[in-house]
Amino acid sequence: MPDPRQSDSRFGSTPGVASPRQVDDLSAPAFDDRFAQVMIRHHQGTIAPATNELSAGQSTRLKTVARDVVNAEQHQITELQSIRAH
Repeated sequence: MPDPRQSDSRFGSTPGVASPRQVDDLSAPAFDDRFAQVMIRHHQGTIAPATNELSAGQSTRLKTVARDVVNAEQHQITELQSIRAH
């Protein structure tokens, strides 16, 4: 089975997905903060293709899904940033 931490070169790199080194670094003393940083980038990487769908897509159904994705991911980013601030 392929390592899920590796990106599939046929599709290019996936924005917001932690590299193997970033995942390994999560065992460092600042685990929680590093986890939040990685997850914020992950959620930001998910927003990008959803935003592209909203601006260039034609499917009303997919635009609805993309809008929901942007809202959900932005909520997660805000929550993670709030946790890191405290």
